[in-house]
Amino acid sequence: MSEDLSPHLELWMPEIKKYIRQNPGAILESEGFVFNKSEFSFKRKHRKNFEEFCFVFVNQFPISYRIKFLLQIWNNDVKVVKEGYPYKSAIENYKFRSVVFFMQDFVTEADYPAFQGTGYDFLVLNNKDLFNASDAIIGLLLNHAIPLCNQLSELDGLDRFFEDRPDWAINGLNFNNITTELIAAKLNRKRDFSRVTARMLADIDKKIEGKEMDQETKMNVERFCEYLNTHY
Repeated sequence: MSEDLSPHLELWMPEIKKYIRQNPGAILESEGFVFNKSEFSFKRKHRKNFEEFCFVFVNQFPISYRIKFLLQIWNNDVKVVKEGYPYKSAIENYKFRSVVFFMQDFVTEADYPAFQGTGYDFLVLNNKDLFNASDAIIGLLLNHAIPLCNQLSELDGLDRFFEDRPDWAINGLNFNNITTELIAAKLNRKRDFSRVTARMLADIDKKIEGKEMDQETKMNVERFCEYLNTHY
């Protein structure tokens, strides 16, 4: 009979969640985030805006566990504009949130070795894996994610984020992030909105040529720009 060479899990999911709660979670709480046990998320509110870190645990018992997080930014000014868009029901997966970041968005070349062979999440089989995952998550939070939260807490910071990363929304192929950039530029009134629109549509044309976007996306972006110009 052949010997079972598959790795044996040394942990249970409650132990993993408890450790993440007590370590990366403590970092977030020290920055003003409040823990929601039922969602395993950490939310920080200020006036009508908020940021939320959501942890995702994948239980593949008895093979492995996996851990990752995402960050959602909710700006109320952006939300109000998106709610008022008259054609929102015609757009698939239309979201009112401002921006969503996945854990891989915060990974730099220096961080990448921690993910080799596992994709952009943490594979956990034993205590050592859990300790390493927790340390890496803490590094991503302190060095990248939390400072970004602090910048994006207000409309001006959100607009500067897109100004500093002119290709980010388009390269992400995410209509909701694209509309957020347009809203931030229009409401903040520090960038020439017509130039922002022209650059974005030119970039979409390139994506269409490369078969990464379609004409319907361009039509929806043009219609959203008309909405902003008419109402704001």
